[in-house]
Amino acid sequence: CVPPPLGACCLPDGRCAVLSFEECERRTGAYAADHVSCQEISPCPQPPTGACCEPNGRCTPSDTFTCATAGGSYQGNGTDCGAVACVAELELVINEMDYSQLGPDTNEYIELYGRGGMGLFNYRLVLYNGDPLHLGVYRQIVLNGEMPEDGYYVVGTLSVPNINQVVFTSGGIQDGAPDGIALIDPEGRVLEAIAYGGSFVATQGPATGVLFADIGVEDVSQTDDGLAGEVSLQRIPNGVGPWMVTTDGGLGPDGTPGLVNDIPFRAPYGACCLADGFCLAALEEPMCTSQGGAYDGDGSICEDACPVRVGACCLTNGDCLQVTGGACKNLAGSFLGAAQPCLPVSPCPQPLIGACCLAGGGCVIEDAFDCASISGQYRGNKTTCETQDCGPRTAFKINEVYRNDLGIDDLEFIEIFGPGGVALAGLALLVIEGDHTPTGQEGRIDRVWLLDLFTMPADGLFVLGDEAVHGVDFVIGATNRLENDTATFLLIQDFNPADYQQGFDIDQDNDGLVDPGVDLGLIVDGLAIVDDGINAAEPEVDRVYFGLVTVGPHQSGAPAGVARRHDGQDTQTPADFCQLGEAGDGSDGFAAPTPGLPNVCSPCVLPGDGNGEGNLDLRDFARLQECFTNDLGPVEPPLYPPPCLCLDIDADGDIDLIDYADFLAMMGP
Repeated sequence: CVPPPLGACCLPDGRCAVLSFEECERRTGAYAADHVSCQEISPCPQPPTGACCEPNGRCTPSDTFTCATAGGSYQGNGTDCGAVACVAELELVINEMDYSQLGPDTNEYIELYGRGGMGLFNYRLVLYNGDPLHLGVYRQIVLNGEMPEDGYYVVGTLSVPNINQVVFTSGGIQDGAPDGIALIDPEGRVLEAIAYGGSFVATQGPATGVLFADIGVEDVSQTDDGLAGEVSLQRIPNGVGPWMVTTDGGLGPDGTPGLVNDIPFRAPYGACCLADGFCLAALEEPMCTSQGGAYDGDGSICEDACPVRVGACCLTNGDCLQVTGGACKNLAGSFLGAAQPCLPVSPCPQPLIGACCLAGGGCVIEDAFDCASISGQYRGNKTTCETQDCGPRTAFKINEVYRNDLGIDDLEFIEIFGPGGVALAGLALLVIEGDHTPTGQEGRIDRVWLLDLFTMPADGLFVLGDEAVHGVDFVIGATNRLENDTATFLLIQDFNPADYQQGFDIDQDNDGLVDPGVDLGLIVDGLAIVDDGINAAEPEVDRVYFGLVTVGPHQSGAPAGVARRHDGQDTQTPADFCQLGEAGDGSDGFAAPTPGLPNVCSPCVLPGDGNGEGNLDLRDFARLQECFTNDLGPVEPPLYPPPCLCLDIDADGDIDLIDYADFLAMMGP
């Protein structure tokens, strides 16, 4: 019989427990998934709150589950203690005690629970020896304080948390078999008489003739029964519930003196290593072994416990990764086991291939996953490029613009992408001013460069730039040839420089629209780069023209530059571009400019180096899993820190399965 798998379950009271799906459903909880621990999910939804009348008459904001645990009466969701009159159901009771610790008994105490504000002067706690040879008093504690508003009054040793009255240093309470405690009021009436380790009838003192009934549990801290750590004896719920053995839950050295009694005793727990290498945290040993797991010991945690057991993980795109079973599950893959390697022959079935129409025109043969990764349109399994009309590959694109470096702006450039060896005759590059100013600068042609005399280099990248720019083909000046504010960049075919010279205003009424009759020629490509859109002199939005793709703003201004994530690829969306940094070397968390070279939308000297150590190792792989977005959004500051950007190895704007495969290929065996 194979035990059911376990996973995190959000219970109705807002707690998380590791249960089977069936047990979670029986408790009306919400099951997360198999092999998912509570530490891996976001905090469970918390129940609504309202006023809770506790047995001592105190009112506290609570939810219905916590209120019931405290023995209170829940007044309904949204109720307020200021509008509720709570009535005390009890006057004063013995609520908790701890009389035995591991080692010397230096943390002994007795906790009383009652109405906040009541006077406790001349109330007495009378401690009885229940041995048949004695049956009399061995210590008497006279109370001399007032009950705090929270309803808890603690007497004991000085080292006990929340102590209200110090009455002994150590060994003040006998360990039972049997012994008892009587609560006596100022008139000498016995309000309560309890025993532990057996029942007896007192023959001496103020409780003579009174039956001390056994509460049914004992302080087992020093017994040899396998229970670890310190425990105390508590009424759960407060004041009205039965006596139970409890732990401190991390709230004190022993038990919960001066705090609500709501932490039932549980067996020790630790990390559970499953056969597939997955680790479940905070699992009890019997539950772990029932899953076929190896228990790593009490108090162990997943971060230190389980050996890394990696094996072949088949991804939906056919790639094979050597990862743990848990990592494979997170990747929506199929884990073949720790004994199955990916090499030398991949055990993973490969996806079918077909025609992929590129966003910028043209066709390649890819599988559906790789086609999507390059923003293509997959035409179906086994289709061919010869049978698909994907349109011609677009001839020319504005591929990269860089306008603002940390120095004197002498590294500005505009890069054009196109087919190598093709003449640029009839092409012109224009920059249109977009800043809205009181003098109406928007719409003016700020720069015109005619490209008639040039030919596209064989590598397909043509660079106009300052004379200091690496690999520049057309020198446009020494410095400050490109303004850093809002601007529209146009690549025009058949531009007439006689009609539209530098300084010509295409928007003379400054309404953000190109004036009627203006015909610059055929717009081959274009984009707009914008700043924050607000000019301090006149607070109106800046202008962009011709409805082109708009990139920016970045923080309080325009990006220092932009680059296509894939050279020449165009989906007519801002996602085509990444932003470049002023630093120019990736140290500011943005990609570096690459004039005349393929674009690299990563700020990293070594792509995949997630911790900046200069090499690729398992720590980088762990960071890769933390940054994994699986096509859910762009990896762009400030959404992600630079280490995540360094893991966007294929620079497609997110960290996905392709980055996993690329990382492992670069890391090697």
